[in-house]
Amino acid sequence: MRLPARKISDQTPAMQNLRTCRPGARVVVQGVAGGCSARRRLEDMGFLPGEQIEVVRVTSGPVLVHVRGARLALGAGMAAKVLVAPVEGEMPGWPD
Repeated sequence: MRLPARKISDQTPAMQNLRTCRPGARVVVQGVAGGCSARRRLEDMGFLPGEQIEVVRVTSGPVLVHVRGARLALGAGMAAKVLVAPVEGEMPGWPD
């Protein structure tokens, strides 16, 4: 099931996937796109709707994030399934 990009409010940009965020961005998980097993795996790691995460590093390979006090590396494909929006009131690190 693929979720369409949508506006969270008039003052925030549309949802993006985790791969499009810049290092240092603080974002809120909006949902997880993908199959049942991928969604379950990501949710088990703490990527639940409403959860705040910080993007540490984005490369052509894995994406490194802080989530629930843990530092996790997600492969490019899995990171692309995590849909996020910027933390309200913060825009640094959000793609233009």
